Amino acid sequence: MTRFYSLLILLWWLSATAGRAQTLNGYTFQAAAGTYAPLSTGAQPLPALQTDDALATRVPLGFSFVLGSYYYTDVSISSNGWLSFDAHGVPTSSSPESGSLYFRRVGDAFLAPLWADLSGAGGTARYATTGTAPNRVFAMEWLNWRWGKGAPQAVVSFQVRLYEGANRIEYSYRSEAGSVDNTQPYSAAYVGVSLYDYALRNDRTLMVSDLSAAPALNPSGSYTGILTKPASGQLFRFTPTPNTQPSCVGPQSVSLDRLGRTTAKVTWIRSQQGAGGTARVYYGPPGFVPGNAAAQVVAGVPGDSATLTGLLPDTDYEYLVEMDCGSSVTPALSTRRSFRTYTPAANDEGRSAVWVQVSKTTRESNLTGGNCQDASVSLPASTTCGGPADARDVWYAFRATETTHEIQVKAGSGHTNAFVVELRDNYEPGRGSLACAVSPAPLRYTNLNIGQTYFIRVYQLTPGFTWFSLVVLGGAPPVPANDNCANAQPLVVDPAPGSAGTAGTVRGATASGVGQSGLGACALGGGGPSKDVWYQFVAPVGGVAEVQLRPRFQAAVEVLSNCTTGPVNYQLCVVVPANSLGRLPLTGLTPGTTYLLRVYNQWETVQLEDATFIVAVSRLAAPPANDDCAGSVPLTVTPPLAPGTPGTLDGATTLTGPPRPTSPCYAAPTSLPNPAPNGGSDVWYSFVATATRHALHLSTTRDAVMEVLDSPNGPPCATGATPQRLACALARAIDPVFSGQPNPSSLPGRLLLSGLTVGRTYWVRVLTVAWPTATKPDGEATFEIALNDWPAPANDEAAGALPLTMSQSAGECTSPTAFTLDGATVSIPPSGTNAPQRDVWFSFVAPAAPAGRTSSGMVLYLRGDQVLQGGMELRESPTQSSAGATSWTGGIRVTSPRIGSNFLVPGRTYYVRIFSTLPDPEPGLRFTLCLRSVITNDEPCGALPLALDASGQCTAPVAGTTTGASSSTTTPGVRMPVSNCGYTGAVDVWYRVVPTSTAFTLRCEDVTVASARLYRPVTAGGTCSGPLQLVSCQNTIVENLAPRALGTVLFDALTPGQPYYLAVANGSSGQNVIGDFTLCVQSATALPARAAAARSRVELWPNPVPAGHLLTVKLPAGTDAAKTRVEWLSPVGQRVAAQAGSLRAARSGEWQLPTAGRAAGLYLLRIWLPNGEPLPAQRVIIQ
Repeated sequence: MTRFYSLLILLWWLSATAGRAQTLNGYTFQAAAGTYAPLSTGAQPLPALQTDDALATRVPLGFSFVLGSYYYTDVSISSNGWLSFDAHGVPTSSSPESGSLYFRRVGDAFLAPLWADLSGAGGTARYATTGTAPNRVFAMEWLNWRWGKGAPQAVVSFQVRLYEGANRIEYSYRSEAGSVDNTQPYSAAYVGVSLYDYALRNDRTLMVSDLSAAPALNPSGSYTGILTKPASGQLFRFTPTPNTQPSCVGPQSVSLDRLGRTTAKVTWIRSQQGAGGTARVYYGPPGFVPGNAAAQVVAGVPGDSATLTGLLPDTDYEYLVEMDCGSSVTPALSTRRSFRTYTPAANDEGRSAVWVQVSKTTRESNLTGGNCQDASVSLPASTTCGGPADARDVWYAFRATETTHEIQVKAGSGHTNAFVVELRDNYEPGRGSLACAVSPAPLRYTNLNIGQTYFIRVYQLTPGFTWFSLVVLGGAPPVPANDNCANAQPLVVDPAPGSAGTAGTVRGATASGVGQSGLGACALGGGGPSKDVWYQFVAPVGGVAEVQLRPRFQAAVEVLSNCTTGPVNYQLCVVVPANSLGRLPLTGLTPGTTYLLRVYNQWETVQLEDATFIVAVSRLAAPPANDDCAGSVPLTVTPPLAPGTPGTLDGATTLTGPPRPTSPCYAAPTSLPNPAPNGGSDVWYSFVATATRHALHLSTTRDAVMEVLDSPNGPPCATGATPQRLACALARAIDPVFSGQPNPSSLPGRLLLSGLTVGRTYWVRVLTVAWPTATKPDGEATFEIALNDWPAPANDEAAGALPLTMSQSAGECTSPTAFTLDGATVSIPPSGTNAPQRDVWFSFVAPAAPAGRTSSGMVLYLRGDQVLQGGMELRESPTQSSAGATSWTGGIRVTSPRIGSNFLVPGRTYYVRIFSTLPDPEPGLRFTLCLRSVITNDEPCGALPLALDASGQCTAPVAGTTTGASSSTTTPGVRMPVSNCGYTGAVDVWYRVVPTSTAFTLRCEDVTVASARLYRPVTAGGTCSGPLQLVSCQNTIVENLAPRALGTVLFDALTPGQPYYLAVANGSSGQNVIGDFTLCVQSATALPARAAAARSRVELWPNPVPAGHLLTVKLPAGTDAAKTRVEWLSPVGQRVAAQAGSLRAARSGEWQLPTAGRAAGLYLLRIWLPNGEPLPAQRVIIQ
């Protein structure tokens, strides 16, 4: 009996042990018996796993699952019976090396339901996620799997189940008919869970010893794996213990991954030390409260990112991410963050296309830059040139100036992205394009109507947004008539230099091939043979002449005796810089013989924007009357700022009298000396000193030296004379500091002569710097020389401050004050080692304060010559500290220094002090000082009215200035820069426009205006102080390095009678010119946007028209014929001279044009409407 009872106790203990839970490494393990249930046929198959050593990655779980305090939403699955949740990347191979589990050499989170060298041949791999949140279950099944590669049939089926929320893991098994193949190296299986716990910072592995109903955990010693099949229905359960479930922790590294105009993508990293759960993203206007009406929410996000939708462009938002870990845990919030949606590209739609001026070259200064990054999809991609379905495009527009144009688009520097370029005559959906091309191939199109508006649509063909540059070029220019030497244009030899000359161009010229390799004798090469034009002249009596060339580009001209050989020597060619005058004297010519002139671009690799020039041939100038000191011209002593005596070096002969200076001669204190020349010519002046000090000023169009001599024994060039040099100075035609800039200023020569004897005669000689050479030709020869007295100015002290008058105009300064520093003395003694400051004083009374303010403002700017070293101060009194100041040195010279203040006390007198710190006085500096109140239209609510001109002639231009303006960024909706338009740091002024039609044009030819932005109030009836919405933005060249005016642009698709706000601004980089401008605003014709829109039609008959007959022109309906204008053009768009009586009325809306006197051929007829807009040019054939 006792034995039988003991046996019952043993059996009970063994059965209890089989189902008893065991806890190890944070998990409770339990083995149980059940029924194996294969997944349904609706499960997702993984056929890729049904081979040997196969791997499937990124298999979605359908919810977040926690392993080792980390959150996972997908898994990698192997055909060899394991799953990997690696947080640092997916595995790259399906390893059968199951022993790695025993040695803990696996990833962050690794499940091994049956890790061995298995095969899925003949089996089925599939997965499914069932149930509803928060109780979903992910199941993966290996059905009818072979255990060992040599197994001839299925050995086992098994599953893994993952439970949402509870984070429980289950393995279940079913035994199949086959036997385990134990002959393979990795046939032994290893089963368990291995993970790295980010909370505890350690490895946690739980492995079972076998697949029985009561396996041991984490076997040790010489464990070699499992080779015995499980019983069908065997179940292993791994449940995390409560103290290993992490608390709810907020997301980490919350940021914007992608920001658009109406969407934004928020990303985050789930905490590695917190509970699992789903995320909610709240977003709304700044200061929103989660859950209120202003907030929006993206809820139930299982992963690590969410897309925010329904956003408004160019709007501020805030957002935060909340992690919901279940009802038992308090949700965790991220910190609040902010962003601003993109402003739509200025040219996002065809109706707001950016206007592009037709260019003659592809020079960098003519390229318009842009990108498609902030654009939307206007039209489907071109069926001809291709592209993505969601091609984001931007628009440009130009007015055809010829019948053929070429469009070039190229990716930004260092990029190879391709762009599709479409040419269209409208921007309406459903209508095709005229042509398209894929960059960098150009799009060239003929058969355009001169005067008609065309649209360019650009979108990116390849991924990755980059900048591009765009240029619209004219068609091939006509070949000049004198392109060939045989057709050289005759030139008449003028009796003296100075004639108007003959205009010419190398645009369209071809290479004649004359000279070595076809290069001109003065050509730099690099661009192939010189493309030239030809002239001829007959040598005058005496065999001497002079060639004068004034090009708009760096040109060369050479003299030849025939059409086949180059010049005899280098002296018979000369290079002339752009916008300069080159003079080439010729001697030894044979009178009556015809000579040839060849003009070409000196460097063919330089693309010419303006290829025109003026050429002339004349006899040499006669020597001037003061060519010798015996004929010196007397100089009269004049007050400072008075005009001087004009002179010329043209025709002057070799130096007479004493030799030229042998040491560098320059005007103190400039640090740009010129070495002593060794040749040249001179002219002479003299003066009688009326005081012990005089100032001498030389302003010249060419580099020249002036020197002052004392010759007590008569004229310096007389026999026996012993002249002594008192001083000399160099005058430069172009200040080297500003060389290469548009309209560079000169650098006059100035001398202060002290210790003179009153009543004594002194001599002044003006000398050329050097004889002209082929690379530095003789050019301009005129100058002005002035002799001034040197009294202290009336405003030398503060007590005599000169009152300044406030200029009331917003345009050109209406009340400039002229002055000079000549004779100024030191008013304020220098401190320490500071240089003395010779100064002059001015004063003004602060104006009244604008409405709503207690202080007033002003801007004071200096114009005229350059103070090489000095400054300007605004002072509250002669003795009080400066209220504003600016200064400069010889190395940093400014052309228009300015100071200003917005905190003046109305009615109070302020002082302005201008000084020079030159070590020696430099006479002859002439200035104007302009005082302006701060502009009133610096912000939208100060916008000035801008009336539209309907005459087409701009009879009422509006003057303005950006001087004193600031960047407008405080008004809602006003932001700079705008994509594809505008510049960072640009300053703007505002105007209010009320259009009378649906469009108007704006024209500005001043470089101080580089962009124009048009806004309207966001809400109907809105005011300037409310939010504004950008309607259109137009700008000049984005990528150019030099200033360029805005030109003529058009604002379209407007509402008549609706107030709009127009901001005009300067540019940036090389375009940041601030100053005065003039605007012309005119009503215009809307662009041809829709097919159904009424189109202005012109009818002509008869066409062709017999020569001498009348051509009838029927104008568009409603056109006032009396205010139209007609132009005849050549086939390439050049104006053809009008004929007498060229337009006469036939009946209402019709004109009759006579063709008498016109040669037979093809013409273009352009008609200008009363509003100044041209209609598309019409072809007319005269037979």
